[in-house]
Amino acid sequence: MQTRTPRIVGVSAGHSHSLFVDDGGRVYACGSSPPPQRERERARGRERQRERQRGRHRESARARKRERERVREIKRETESERDRAQERERESEDKRASVCVRERQRETETETKTEREEHVRRAFALAVGG
Repeated sequence: MQTRTPRIVGVSAGHSHSLFVDDGGRVYACGSSPPPQRERERARGRERQRERQRGRHRESARARKRERERVREIKRETESERDRAQERERESEDKRASVCVRERQRETETETKTEREEHVRRAFALAVGG
């Protein structure tokens, strides 16, 4: 019986292995691979590393969130202080305006009183002196 040499129609290679496909669809493999236990340890190590990176990412995301909250709080406090200062300024302006109005009322009352007294004197002078 004569053995036929397979005709390779496809090739693929990895880090430490190669795969071949013949014209009959059979797959051939050669190369080396680490023992299963060692490969599982490597996979676990990679997974732990990814978890650490995710943890650092989550922690840094939390830190960024805390920082944003702190900035918002500072802005709120600043706005609140500015609002209080504006309110104090308005109250002060209202007091000054109130004082000005009262002074003007007193001046008007004094002028009116003086005018009335003058009017009464003239009327009396006209009545008496005729």
